[in-house]
Amino acid sequence: MAPVKLSADMEKLQEKSMARNLKFNIFRFNPQERDYKPHTDTFFLEETDSMTLYIALTKIRAEHDSSLQFDFCCRAGICGACAMMINGRPDLACKTLTEELPDEITLMPLPVKNCRMKLLLCRYRFSSLLEIYQWIQGHGLGE
Repeated sequence: MAPVKLSADMEKLQEKSMARNLKFNIFRFNPQERDYKPHTDTFFLEETDSMTLYIALTKIRAEHDSSLQFDFCCRAGICGACAMMINGRPDLACKTLTEELPDEITLMPLPVKNCRMKLLLCRYRFSSLLEIYQWIQGHGLGE
């Protein structure tokens, strides 16, 4: 008897049922504390279906480190508050799906942001969402 071939949809469903364990390397810095050294904290999280980086960061804060802070506002890719460097590339945490990333994810603030507090993402006000998209596109994401 010939082996049964799964349809493409069934194969995707089977792959999704095997959740990945993700490793997050998150840059931390608080210039307001004299002895606070910039460092990277590592967290592990099991991936869920349709997980965005915003959802992952919220889970890490709830389950692992309540001191983790990051900017967000709309959670719909409209305001740009969640912009960050994701594995060395600028993007929005609320729109980036973890399934599109490798098992190890490194998150850092955008290089143009001013770090004033112990934040994953440090506040910097762009005057418009258009400026954020132009900055992201100018750094390789508009391809």
